[in-house]
Amino acid sequence: MLTIPVHKLKAALTHCAVHDIRYYLNGVYLEAAESGDLHIIATDGHRMLCGRIPNGAANAPDFKSVIIPSDTVKLAVKGKGDVELAWDAGVWRLGTYLFKPVDGVFPPWRRAIPTLDLAAPPTDWDYTYLESAQTALRLWTGHKTMTVRKLDCEGNSCVVACFDPDVFCVVVALRNYGATVIEPPFTPAAAR
Repeated sequence: MLTIPVHKLKAALTHCAVHDIRYYLNGVYLEAAESGDLHIIATDGHRMLCGRIPNGAANAPDFKSVIIPSDTVKLAVKGKGDVELAWDAGVWRLGTYLFKPVDGVFPPWRRAIPTLDLAAPPTDWDYTYLESAQTALRLWTGHKTMTVRKLDCEGNSCVVACFDPDVFCVVVALRNYGATVIEPPFTPAAAR
């Protein structure tokens, strides 16, 4: 059995796919690390939340990973505090809700984490994705006035992080169709 803070699952929901044909993205992925940490990952293919609960899976040596359907997570996080994830003989429960794990293989999320490239050309970003990253980070940390502290960008993706070392988001850049410099549409004239 695992105990997971509700606000961390709410943060993951902000980055889940919704009715995606890639059905394995329509849920929150939980993965136990060798260190005993619990990773919470959610992505829709354009952005990704990566969170860690230190020693969150240490007391569950038989737990490896599971994709919990988004609908189940939405029901289980209506309250506050913590929610329990339990499993026995193929029966899974999140809080009081029984569920069937999403049958599929979650993508290799570690490969999507970019490295900082200072020589990369400028890129364009969908700021609604950056806004959802900030919302997820606020939900994860529980700080309503928290702002993004760090923004490391690479040619095709961006890492949005905050002061909490256990969570970050990745946002994929918009396609750049050859324009690297954006000129203003007009030059303002001097005032009279």
